[in-house]
Amino acid sequence: MASKSLLYSFIFILKLRLCWLQTGGISTTIPLNKEILKDVTTTDGDTCTSKLHTCSLKMTTKYLKGLAGPPGEKGDRGIDGPRGDTGSPGLQGIRGLPGVVMSDRSVWHMEMLGLVDNDDEYIELVEELSPVNDLCKDKRDKEKVIINGSKWKKELLPFEVTCDASGWSCLVSARKTTEFNYASEMEPFWLSKLNFSSIDFYGLTTHQLYYLQERASSAKMTIRYHCKNSVVLPENKNNSLRLLLWNDVSVGLDSDEETPFKYTVSNNNCKEQDDYESKWLYTDITIVSSIGRRLPVIDFLVRDVRNENQFLSLEVIDLCFR
Repeated sequence: MASKSLLYSFIFILKLRLCWLQTGGISTTIPLNKEILKDVTTTDGDTCTSKLHTCSLKMTTKYLKGLAGPPGEKGDRGIDGPRGDTGSPGLQGIRGLPGVVMSDRSVWHMEMLGLVDNDDEYIELVEELSPVNDLCKDKRDKEKVIINGSKWKKELLPFEVTCDASGWSCLVSARKTTEFNYASEMEPFWLSKLNFSSIDFYGLTTHQLYYLQERASSAKMTIRYHCKNSVVLPENKNNSLRLLLWNDVSVGLDSDEETPFKYTVSNNNCKEQDDYESKWLYTDITIVSSIGRRLPVIDFLVRDVRNENQFLSLEVIDLCFR
């Protein structure tokens, strides 16, 4: 009986609580979960015979869950996770076109000599060349070939070369510079300082020279050094003439730590002798290269400087590509 009295007291208090809750706002009906009453039993083991499991409870809505509020501020960044495993290598890409190496100094020299306006022009030229071909292949000796550059995207002014018996494509006419008087020079100097121009010297535009270089596996040239009181190979070799090639390599008569490449001389009449001050003499300078892009020579470093009346001029004997 005590257990039943306790249970009735609990039910009565619960009903009073529900009535009190209803006074706080609008109420709603919520089905009572039957599972809650399964454990409600008397102390002597009798099952409660209350029908609360079949009724409904009324509960004020102010205790129900409302709508979600606005998101809060972004929190601090968490600690970085561990580094993942290295992925497997991708597929090999398509092979690119052959490149051409040009140093900043080489571009500077070409700009100074009027060969190019800027680096972009050089890049465009390389990209727009047509496939390599032998200019004088299967041509007769002394046959002249007119090159019009019809395969170029850029316009190439026609120019003429002549073929020799070995298949070399050579410039047609020899050119000679004006006489340079360098008596006022007090130390070694580049001939471009006295307005020497490769374009005028070879009689070819930059486009025409690139056309020949890109189609050649080798090149050769001979330059005649006309001298009056000017020596190509003085007794002191430190004062000998040096040549700046197209690929920005400076070469002399002997190979050195900078390059194994060198030039040779013949008809060496520009020597230190008693009467050389009054006579125009000459020395021939020859370069043969297994790489077409090394030539032509674009500048001359004159080191025989003696603070005297000294003169020189230059002449292209041949410039050939094959």
